[in-house]
Amino acid sequence: MAQILKEITPTANNIIITYDKYSEEEVNEEIREFGLAKHNVGDLKEIQKVISAGPMCRQCQKDTLIVFNPSHYAQKLHKDGSIKDGVIMDNPVVNYKFRTIDIDGKELLFANEQDIDFIVNKVEYKKLPTKSNVIKPDMRIIQAASGITTLK
Repeated sequence: MAQILKEITPTANNIIITYDKYSEEEVNEEIREFGLAKHNVGDLKEIQKVISAGPMCRQCQKDTLIVFNPSHYAQKLHKDGSIKDGVIMDNPVVNYKFRTIDIDGKELLFANEQDIDFIVNKVEYKKLPTKSNVIKPDMRIIQAASGITTLK
């Protein structure tokens, strides 16, 4: 018989937050709007939502929007052969090892209130106009330079 957690309350100042990541569609949208991707597919989104908070959490409660700081979960690893004559020759590879919990079939982050950079009090989502990377020349300048005139 499998146990499926439906709802939990974290202890002390622990919190359960969403584990939202950037999808392929969102990254492709960034490329269309800005000409490049600011994020990678699978990167953790900046703004997360608190699902449940422990009794000692002072500033965040359920449904609070927060900015999560993953720096406490970073692991610096060096590739094999990266140490030569006692000197590290390359930058460490950073991996993140998050504590996750499966509640009602949804993967969530189990974190601490100190892992929150700040609480989002108000946010506005606005569709940005699509920018084109193609620079189109002004045809009037080209026609004037070449002596071509058009009748309208």
